[in-house]
Amino acid sequence: MQYDIALKTLLECAREDFFREILKINILEVKGIEKLAQETVSVRSTDFPVRVVDSNGNELIHLVEFQSDWSREKIWSMLQYKARYTEKYKIPVKSTMLLLRPNNQAVDFLEENEVTFRFNLIKIWELPAIEFMKTQCLLPMVPLMHGGLELTMEVERLIYASKNPHRIDNLTILGKL
Repeated sequence: MQYDIALKTLLECAREDFFREILKINILEVKGIEKLAQETVSVRSTDFPVRVVDSNGNELIHLVEFQSDWSREKIWSMLQYKARYTEKYKIPVKSTMLLLRPNNQAVDFLEENEVTFRFNLIKIWELPAIEFMKTQCLLPMVPLMHGGLELTMEVERLIYASKNPHRIDNLTILGKL
């Protein structure tokens, strides 16, 4: 739960950097989107839904899920979110799971009975931390990345020294992650 709140706050102030640097997607515009009402028995909702226009002019919805630990069951929830957003907005929906802790069983698909579902799985611990040292908004995530623990003090120094208006939030997030 602490990861969810911290990462949601981080993405609120670092959307463009997140899409460009982590998802490798250039976006032209971010549009507001409302979380869907809880119309099912479940009270689950996706972590971070965002409606964007990509660099090719295509409008789509990205559903980003944060997971500290691997859970195959979470894939079923992601599939439900995708179906609900697709049904409501009638535009393409892309699903991404951001996995924070290493797990050798983590996979980017679900195949069971009649269902096949593929999504974007980003294993944060595999991303090279040094490449993110120049992205002020994503600095709090660097210690979770490959080689990032050794950079923690430098990350803290860079956040303190930055002129980023979200500097205090980033320091708090660094402490939570």
